[in-house]
Amino acid sequence: MTSRCAAFILYGYPLGVSTMVINSIIMFARRGYAVDVVIDRENYETSPIYFTEPNVNLIFYRGNGKFLVRLFQFASDRLKRFSLSMLSEMAPFSAALLYISPMLFAFSRWLRSALPLSEYDFIIPVDYRSLVALHSCREKGNIVYYDMELMDWKENCHLYQNKLYWKKLEHRMICQIGCVAIQSEPRAELFAEINRYTRDRIHLLPVASMGEPIVAKSDFFRRKFGIPPDQTIVIYSGNFREWAYCLEIIESARFWPDKFSLVMHTWKASNVHTAYFAKMKRAATGVRVYLSTEYLEPEALAPALSSADIALMFYRPIDGNFTEIMHSSNKLGEYLKAGLPVICSNFETLREFVTGHGIGVPISSLDDLPQALWQVTEQLPTFRLRALDCYQRNFRFEPFFERFYSEIAQVADN
Repeated sequence: MTSRCAAFILYGYPLGVSTMVINSIIMFARRGYAVDVVIDRENYETSPIYFTEPNVNLIFYRGNGKFLVRLFQFASDRLKRFSLSMLSEMAPFSAALLYISPMLFAFSRWLRSALPLSEYDFIIPVDYRSLVALHSCREKGNIVYYDMELMDWKENCHLYQNKLYWKKLEHRMICQIGCVAIQSEPRAELFAEINRYTRDRIHLLPVASMGEPIVAKSDFFRRKFGIPPDQTIVIYSGNFREWAYCLEIIESARFWPDKFSLVMHTWKASNVHTAYFAKMKRAATGVRVYLSTEYLEPEALAPALSSADIALMFYRPIDGNFTEIMHSSNKLGEYLKAGLPVICSNFETLREFVTGHGIGVPISSLDDLPQALWQVTEQLPTFRLRALDCYQRNFRFEPFFERFYSEIAQVADN
């Protein structure tokens, strides 16, 4: 290996749409690191990305079907007499992981044999599953955990299966690793409280975009859907999920004035096979709503978004992971880079930022969305200039990374 090297570990996490991760890989490479990016092939292909930096190396995990069959059989025959609770608290880590997720257990075994983990300056697992997969690392001081989910101890949540047991395994790892990267100060405080973790081992790295803002508007979505120039395009870009109010946004569009058209864009093609998407399609019938499911590579997204005029950003207040969303969502940075004012959820931190910088309108209910659209439209050129300026001043990834890197490099030197 070269004198400096780093490994990013992603298991089941969408690399191609994760700006914080993509930009971190690029910035480590620009600092002269040899960067290995370990990702399962199936997940990579949902949002592929191609790095131009010659010192970035993609390493694919394909899994082993026969091995997994044996693991499932082993779990069923040998461990079924134990409860998940007993396994996650009392049993060896590997036994608990095998029972909860034989597939991740297989990935963990492969990871240990495929990479010289002790030789990396930094090992960066992205989300809790990738962190758990590193449980067999002998030295964990070089692990920098990119916490993307802010998972708490609440047992019931439809977003996770076996959430409490995953949380217990994640916490066992958190207690052993070097440090944590998290996206904002409020999220850092929540993380420290949830995990009883020392605040000075948490380093801030917001989800933010990189590169110059998109000053000249494109015609990408107008051309794609034949939207006339006299229509004001309102766009939602992200996952088509219930927690993002996608169905409610479409239902609201039925009551918008004639001058507005809605584009719902997602990167995840598998979204179209869900019952939720079927509801979205039915709601969009007879309305000026255009459903876009074409994956756009990271460098193409902001230029495409710039063809819209106003952006939407809503989240259900499920937990702190959602209510403290401002610096942990890919949306806001990409919207601002594209010069789009935002209409968003009325969460305190998000509201103060959006109103304080004059870049949009927070609302408490989607019933207020039509009025908010008019409010933004009346000052659209001003809102657009403020959005571009806000991106340059507050959402450029490069200065955030420089500060973050100086902190973790100091820890590594010690």
